[in-house]
Amino acid sequence: MLLSDLILRSRDLAVFYTDSGVLPRSVLETRFPGLSHLSIHTISGAVWFQAVLFIVAAIFALLLLVGYRTRVSTAISFVLLVSLHARNPVLLNAGDSLLRRLLLWGIFLPLGERWSVDSLYDEDHGERVVSLASAGLLVQVVVIYTANALFKLRGELWTRGVAVEYVFSLHNLTTFVGDALARYPTMLHAFDKLWFTMIVTSALLILLTGWSRAAFASLFIGMHFGMFLTMYLGLFPLISTTALLPFLPSVVWDSVDRFVEPVVGARDEERRMSWCKRVFPHPRTPKVLNDVRQGIERITPLILTCLLVSHRLF
Repeated sequence: MLLSDLILRSRDLAVFYTDSGVLPRSVLETRFPGLSHLSIHTISGAVWFQAVLFIVAAIFALLLLVGYRTRVSTAISFVLLVSLHARNPVLLNAGDSLLRRLLLWGIFLPLGERWSVDSLYDEDHGERVVSLASAGLLVQVVVIYTANALFKLRGELWTRGVAVEYVFSLHNLTTFVGDALARYPTMLHAFDKLWFTMIVTSALLILLTGWSRAAFASLFIGMHFGMFLTMYLGLFPLISTTALLPFLPSVVWDSVDRFVEPVVGARDEERRMSWCKRVFPHPRTPKVLNDVRQGIERITPLILTCLLVSHRLF
């Protein structure tokens, strides 16, 4: 998602992130004085400087993707993303806010524990993660859906079952797939009722376990993917899908593991591990940095609380 976001934004890099564009740093400081001081991107208004920051962000996004020095890559990606968003807050939407939160929680989670370069060097794999960060990662999604449901209850379109039909009548928002689907109002009414019921009962994402939770989370994922196919919403549906992946319980990932293992083959796996170790050297952490990390993890609740309430970005 980070790489996709950077690629999409880079198409208009000069227009939206430089002094020669629509929001020079002087205007940003006047309109958003607080945000302008949070952005590394405001150090220079030159195109080359913004391009360098985009490239650096892409490098750390790639490291996060393969899981090399995962915690550091996540933290730096978070800082660069917040900086990028603060450079032009006019462009932001709900998906951007969700992506920031996912990275924030991810800093305090062992994202590199499985299926990563880091895991090749660490044989002491934990089986379960229970922390404030793991709870926050899940609860934030349910809070978003619940708040969305309460907002929808304030009007009549959703309770009458015509909201989706109304949205699909706005042809500047719909793709050709959406335009085709708009010809079937009965189906749109069904999707309306289904989605409204899902967000009202979204707390089941936490309460359910095993395959029942997997089925319910998959239903949400399917609906968001449907939004992606039928409406021009940018990366928002895909970011929402990413936020739902942690709700897929261990039975799903264990099944994927059992399916992939015979397909990949032990010999090929050993070859890939050897190649990865040659490309990515052992991520040795100096003792002093390791002590600092452990100290930070101990005060994680305080850090997260301060970050979440200190600024409207969060």
